Amino acid sequence: MVDHGAKADKTSEPVSGIFSGSSFLIFTNKNSFVHADNYWIHKWLPDSTPWAVLTFVGIGMLAWLVGILLSNDKMIFIHSREWQVQPLYLAGHLFTAWMFVLPFTKLFHRALESMEGPKEVILRCTKVVLGPQSLIGATVLAIPFLVALVRSFLLGQYEEYYLVEDSGLSLVDIWMMIIWATEWWINSYIWFILIGFIGLTLSAIKYCKFKGEIEEILIHEKYKPFFVADSSRFNQLSIFLYD
Repeated sequence: MVDHGAKADKTSEPVSGIFSGSSFLIFTNKNSFVHADNYWIHKWLPDSTPWAVLTFVGIGMLAWLVGILLSNDKMIFIHSREWQVQPLYLAGHLFTAWMFVLPFTKLFHRALESMEGPKEVILRCTKVVLGPQSLIGATVLAIPFLVALVRSFLLGQYEEYYLVEDSGLSLVDIWMMIIWATEWWINSYIWFILIGFIGLTLSAIKYCKFKGEIEEILIHEKYKPFFVADSSRFNQLSIFLYD
């Protein structure tokens, strides 16, 4: 909706620079994101892209070190293709969750700041989506996948991924199952955030309206952050649905 009665602000800056000077959305940090302190999840996130990479790669390497400690044959473990890539997969899942939550929350607020209406209600809902409740939502979404994963492991349907295929399920294989379950849970968390922000965007468009005349909105592209965020959300959703 557009407020045709409002006067155009000739001094307002274009919103086309939604990437804060960078052509890559992932290069962002909490120090330039004034809304980060308002949300529970942001308190647990790394502050910048380099720190996020180091943190998540470190978690992946820690998972690998636990695996080699649990393995009976260290050389087989070191040469295991699955254990060579699994730490990177875990780090990638964590980084993708970080990459979505921080920059896309920023985009949502960038668009919302250009609107007027009952934004307090939308912001309260945003705190639910980005609050500890999101962990419960992610767990609920993950339950079917976790049950199927544990059942398949116990039935021996993943024997080809065991460290020693013919030796049966060992401690290091159980650790692999836990890592897979963690990745499924991270996927479910991303799905919950995606669904939540899609709902928030639809609510913002339905109940709020952009400030200014139609010419100002089009010239300054006040709608663009919503479009960028939504296209990125659907791209990520497609990736994880077929992962």
